[in-house]
Amino acid sequence: MNEAPRQMLADIAQRLEDGLSDVDRGFVYLTETDASFLSQAMGAFLSGESPSLDGAFGLTRQRGRPKSGPQNERNMALVKAALQSAAKTWDEVAADPLVVKLAGKDGIDTDVLRKLVNRHRDEAEREIISDLAKKIAARLEKRDAKK
Repeated sequence: MNEAPRQMLADIAQRLEDGLSDVDRGFVYLTETDASFLSQAMGAFLSGESPSLDGAFGLTRQRGRPKSGPQNERNMALVKAALQSAAKTWDEVAADPLVVKLAGKDGIDTDVLRKLVNRHRDEAEREIISDLAKKIAARLEKRDAKK
């Protein structure tokens, strides 16, 4: 879900609450940005371009893959653990002690794990390589400091 529209709505609500209105005269003051945001969203909803107010205001999750990897850090940790597992089958990967620990008491279904790995493999591999590079650099620095 995009947080920018949610934050914009929260800001508008806060400004309204802070007294940017003249209740006695029956109207509310809006900035040009606020008015534009609200009118575009309401226009999209009223014209049928967006089937719901949530969609019109940008509060619904877009279809497809997440733009920047898993939205849940635990899922990225599961993908990395699965990729680093020495197991040969998905059942063995799901039974790997680190995967079991990360998955929690209920464990993880092999199909779900496979989908997570397939979806986030590239980003997880980049993170694994980056982590290894940092560890190697730290060890080399430590070794050089001893000399």
